[in-house]
Amino acid sequence: MLERTELEAMIAQRLTEDPGLRSRLIADPRAALAAEFKIHLAPTVSVALHEDNPQELHIVVPPASERHAAPVGGDDRGPQNRVYQ
Repeated sequence: MLERTELEAMIAQRLTEDPGLRSRLIADPRAALAAEFKIHLAPTVSVALHEDNPQELHIVVPPASERHAAPVGGDDRGPQNRVYQ
């Protein structure tokens, strides 16, 4: 099962490898996640993208229970076709 921290690490790694990913994520995060990582967000998941910079401090307060990505169809065949719920 793909954990949130794993997803964040995957995104950070890809951003260092593909400079164009940043603009694709900013323009359409859902489409970029689907195209780059085969991750599909559940319709109930909203996306708030914040580009980090030295003038702002972003604090993420975790929910009482961490949400996890679940494979589509309930099986675990690797990182493709996952839904973040």
